[in-house]
Amino acid sequence: MGTDISEIGTAIISRAKARRSLFEDASMLLVFERLQLLKEVETDQLLWDCDTLSRGITNFSRSL
Repeated sequence: MGTDISEIGTAIISRAKARRSLFEDASMLLVFERLQLLKEVETDQLLWDCDTLSRGITNFSRSL
């Protein structure tokens, strides 16, 4: 049996939501840095991680 088209659509929507959530997380990181809850080096590493995850989600979605 092949993959149902609705399953693919659901997977793409889930990935889009996950990617949007990463952008929200990135915005929160910048706020936390401004409030001095995070150091610049910590924020930079976490933003790098968000970027890497976002690219992975995008590439996965394109592979469906």
